[in-house]
Amino acid sequence: MSLLATQSMSAAIDLPRGPHNVKPFRSDQPHLQRRANEPFFEIDVKSLNANSPISDLCKKDLHVIDSAQELFQLQNQCEYILGSLQITNYDSNVLNLDSLRAIGGDLIVQDSPELIRMQASNLNKIEGLFQLQGLTSLVSVEIPTLKFCRSLEWKVVPILNYVSMDSQNIEIVEDIIISDTSLANIENFNKIQEIDTFNINNNRFLETIHSNIKTIRGQFSVHANAKELELEMPYLREVENITIRDTSLVYLPQLTKVKSSLEFIENYFYELNLNNLQKIGGTLGIINNVNLMKIDLENVTDIQGGLMITDNESLEEINFLPNLKQIGGAIFFEGSFKDVMFDSLKLVKGSAFIKSSSDVLDCNKWTNPSNGRSIIRGGKFTCISGKKENTLNVKQDGTVLEKGFKDLTQESEDSKRRLISKFTNSTAPSMQLNLVLIGICLLSMLLL
Repeated sequence: MSLLATQSMSAAIDLPRGPHNVKPFRSDQPHLQRRANEPFFEIDVKSLNANSPISDLCKKDLHVIDSAQELFQLQNQCEYILGSLQITNYDSNVLNLDSLRAIGGDLIVQDSPELIRMQASNLNKIEGLFQLQGLTSLVSVEIPTLKFCRSLEWKVVPILNYVSMDSQNIEIVEDIIISDTSLANIENFNKIQEIDTFNINNNRFLETIHSNIKTIRGQFSVHANAKELELEMPYLREVENITIRDTSLVYLPQLTKVKSSLEFIENYFYELNLNNLQKIGGTLGIINNVNLMKIDLENVTDIQGGLMITDNESLEEINFLPNLKQIGGAIFFEGSFKDVMFDSLKLVKGSAFIKSSSDVLDCNKWTNPSNGRSIIRGGKFTCISGKKENTLNVKQDGTVLEKGFKDLTQESEDSKRRLISKFTNSTAPSMQLNLVLIGICLLSMLLL
């Protein structure tokens, strides 16, 4: 189905025309709601069995549907089905599931390029996975009475920009994965307390993520959405693993524990405040956040993995971990920062590499420990400040075995002289001057 046809259908069903005007995940179409005097349908599909007084058709483990006619025949006999419903290569541009009230397995809609609109105005429960995948013309999903699905997974639905769903009352217990849509907002999910996976990626118009989830037992990943994206998880306390990229605001005020790694990569926010966070079970990475000027991690006392802070060009000091006592892995810092301060740090189990383009950075506080023992226990420490390089080799107990110092400015001058000598000794006199000048220019560019 062509884009023109998609746009025409959107107009016919009175959908918003632009992705930034939509408000997905909200039930704001009264004509799709059940009548006020009609009791809401609640059923425990799991309690049904082969002896239940329903049609044998409704008891099948799997229904594979590819036509509107087959779907009509199914719904003509079944208000609820015990197994899964899989709709593939569907032959119509409207998928109408209005007669279904509960599905005992999965609802999978996939690989149907003609499909433009999906509606299920009375569907209350999906016991398994609710999956939309490979639906390149789908514009709207209207499923306003859904109260439960085990997992929600929407992938490669590139022009989906309108969803009518009562997200404040829906319960999802395992996964929320939304990838490659045109949604502008993902909001609420107020009833969800714990979930396994929360992965939102490659939604190019997505500007807001707001959820009241408290615990994510597995992966929490947000990346490759709109650069204006604001991520707000005001009640999130505990997560297994976090990776956040390409956001303009991160609000995680209650985050207390990250069991594995915590990474902020290529974001656009100016401030990162995680002042309730206490422990990181893996590596902390703060990498290439061009605007980042201020970080608050004042209550973190233990990082069990490594600590990597690199290429944050607006960050002038690494001084935001005042109560950190131990780092279980290596340190790797690189940038233009002027100072590195860890007031409470007693032990770094790995090696350390610190490099700043600033001449102000003082490496002596690391290379000349007052008691003769270094807190770096990983064997080697390198600190580069401007054009000066300091190194230490240490034993596992912190005893300093060897110190080293290198003037990189002098090394650069020596390299320049060797290059000039090489050209002048191996080239005809008529070409020497030009090649020397070219060599000097190339070397200067490399050294900048």
